[in-house]
Amino acid sequence: MKKLLSIGMCVLLAISLCAAPVLAETPSYLAASTPEYTTFGSVPFFFANGTPITIAENPDGSGALITWEGGSQVVAANTNVFGGGHDHDGTYESTSITMTGGTVRNLLGGGLHKSSVETSNVVMTGGTVSGAQGGGASSLTHDCGCSNANPWYAGDAQQSPCKVNNANISVSGGSVFLLFGGGEGISCTGNASVSVSGTADVEYVTAGGSNGYTGDAEMNISGGSVLVAQSVNRGTMNSAQIVITGGTVENAYAGGETGDSSVTGSISSIAVRVEGGTVESLTPGKSGGTVITPDAQNTEVTLSYLPGTVTNEDTLKTDFGADAAKVLFTVSFNTNGGSAVESVLVEEGGLVPAPAAPTKDSYTFAGWHKGSADGEAWDFANDTVSGDLVLFAAWNEVVPEEPTPDPEAPATGDQSMLALLGLMACAAAGSIVLAKKKLGE
Repeated sequence: MKKLLSIGMCVLLAISLCAAPVLAETPSYLAASTPEYTTFGSVPFFFANGTPITIAENPDGSGALITWEGGSQVVAANTNVFGGGHDHDGTYESTSITMTGGTVRNLLGGGLHKSSVETSNVVMTGGTVSGAQGGGASSLTHDCGCSNANPWYAGDAQQSPCKVNNANISVSGGSVFLLFGGGEGISCTGNASVSVSGTADVEYVTAGGSNGYTGDAEMNISGGSVLVAQSVNRGTMNSAQIVITGGTVENAYAGGETGDSSVTGSISSIAVRVEGGTVESLTPGKSGGTVITPDAQNTEVTLSYLPGTVTNEDTLKTDFGADAAKVLFTVSFNTNGGSAVESVLVEEGGLVPAPAAPTKDSYTFAGWHKGSADGEAWDFANDTVSGDLVLFAAWNEVVPEEPTPDPEAPATGDQSMLALLGLMACAAAGSIVLAKKKLGE
């Protein structure tokens, strides 16, 4: 019997061990170290080595002043500034560059040559730079003396020793000539996010890198001014999503710029959405050096746009294809005195996302209707949008319920009789007291 119990306990223990969740190991990251300022050839380089840095205007007006916790460094205007390091093993968990003023040559969220960063963050609110990139640099210089610089790395970009897994770069002020979400040279960037807003002045902005590989990229333009916006420059990309909600863009390309023969990059999937701002010219652009057409192979392009935002909107359905280019319509919600519901933009032929039900005192919500609150009910699962639309809220008034009488409580007539009997009893008692008083006299 004991032997059977022991076997049973072993079986239960084995089952519990198999069912227990496997805990993922926490990645081992490099510790941030003291920044370095050096020169390769005659060009100055600044490596933050994972330490968060701020770049501001130099008091004497030249170059810039870089500060970090416990230190500072004045740098020349032609300095290349990296959030990561140079020619190192291991991976920095994150980098952080914030630029508020001054002048430097390049900002790069990653590192130089052999360098790995999990997440890079570059934020620019002022100042002047020639280039700004979320990724790292694989071939920016040959004069560093390291084994990874000369010759340039020429292998598979996805296996590049210069890598940033998640690159984020945002420009809301200042001036940038070339802005990239990804990296330089044959580098590797997993995911890239680049945004232009505020008063930023940007000549060229690319969702991916200047070269190499960028997996999936997002570009958001909500302000500022841009001369050229494109998804890909050189190298390869999986996908890009471009969203324009404000600002001014002179030339926007879903793929790469068609007027520049050096733009040879290829991309598999592109989605463009224009909700606001002003786009002077919007065209499909090119992928793999070939202009994207409605029947292009290996490049999927979709476009949705709000009327009045793109100057050449009359040619969009021809250039992108009628099935790919969709007009955005505004769907508004009239709540008839209820709580506010925000309007939404819906592609032509699309379904309206059902909003949360509004509320109204003394009423219950009775659904959305077309034309008026008494019109036909809107079917969110099947009704599609073909133009600007207003939906009206219907309400049912809440009628207060009559109180339910207590079955054990005496009826109104019974209560009156009880009151009368009580008065008669009081009167009789008073008469007796009065009679006794008279007898006593």
